[in-house]
Amino acid sequence: MILYYLRVMALMVVFVSCQASSEKNEDKALIQDVLTHSAFVKGKFRQERHLEGVVRSIKSSGEFAVWRDNGIYWETNEPLFQATSFLRECVYYWTGKNSFSRVKDGVFQINERISQIMLAFFTADFEGLSADFEAEWQGNADSWLVKLSPSNVYVKKAINQVTIKGGQHIDSVDLIMSTGDRTSVWLSVLAENDMPDPVSKHKIYPEYNSDRCR
Repeated sequence: MILYYLRVMALMVVFVSCQASSEKNEDKALIQDVLTHSAFVKGKFRQERHLEGVVRSIKSSGEFAVWRDNGIYWETNEPLFQATSFLRECVYYWTGKNSFSRVKDGVFQINERISQIMLAFFTADFEGLSADFEAEWQGNADSWLVKLSPSNVYVKKAINQVTIKGGQHIDSVDLIMSTGDRTSVWLSVLAENDMPDPVSKHKIYPEYNSDRCR
């Protein structure tokens, strides 16, 4: 009789575990579907960075453009102009509104790694994220949350946890660094389409029609 009950309890544990896994997969699929319904989005962002041990936060704001499967353009215009194009293949720093330079291979490797993670966040590349993070999924199409905990030793040295919240689009990203520093970003999507407009396309991929980062 005891053996019977032990078997029943074991089956119940397996059933609950499988049910929870299925629900997580459903949440993951739902969130991925929400984030990939538009190939291109652009908008504005507001950011606050809190340094460990410093009371006053560092505030900035600007604009962004995301072209899924291609890259991200991230421009800070307050308090100072600073813009970067993050691509899967390479990174471009803008030195002015109409001038840019490509980061050479092997230079600023940490920045390139972070840019790849950012690109995965904004384009719902969850398979790519799974190589470096363990993810916790929850919510529905109107309100969802993803918690990312680093599983990669290299990433752990820089990032402690990432929390992404949203609905029809990503609404906020909260990064807690291993140093204790915290960066919070709030996003507001103003436009979306199947393809970027010519200006946004150039900003995301400055040399799209030439060397494609080769």
